[in-house]
Amino acid sequence: MRTRAGRCLAALQWVVHGTADTPRDPRRLDGRDEKRHNAQVRDFLCQAAHSVVDRAGTIACEDLTASMTSAKVMHRDTQRRLSGWVKGVMADTLTSISRRRGTALVLVNPAYTSQIDSRTGLLQGKRRWDRFYGLDGVVLDADTNAARDILARLYDDEITLYTPFREVKRLLQDRSGTTVGTAPPGLESAQAANAA
Repeated sequence: MRTRAGRCLAALQWVVHGTADTPRDPRRLDGRDEKRHNAQVRDFLCQAAHSVVDRAGTIACEDLTASMTSAKVMHRDTQRRLSGWVKGVMADTLTSISRRRGTALVLVNPAYTSQIDSRTGLLQGKRRWDRFYGLDGVVLDADTNAARDILARLYDDEITLYTPFREVKRLLQDRSGTTVGTAPPGLESAQAANAA
């Protein structure tokens, strides 16, 4: 193990002489570590996809193939974590396993699915980290709430896969201005009873 002075000396030698004796960035994976990591990720995703296909006849999934651009400037650690996100591997694994096992995989529009209250189907409430806070003060798990919204989006006739996100936002805001939204099947009659 090098001392601080030794690390500084090695870095200085690299700057002056161009030698490759600098300490390796611990966040970067070398070839073997990266292959092992990718194999573990694929194995985990295959197990998860098989467990989902075991329980479902139809799978509703967000279409995450579009690139997600942001006007925000992100810290380099955040950029590194997002670049390591395995959404492509996840989509490929789910697609291949659902095809092999004969389960229907339906892609839905991902716009605002994590910001809708799944109990009402309205754009009301706030998501903070792994929690969703409803207007009535109820705290839900954000992932479970989003999963219910994705399932409800499967049955939504107004929002198709190719509806632009601005149009989705306008539709959701229009629905939130009224008392009736697109509730999951079975909850619509309960909402009407509560409103009366």
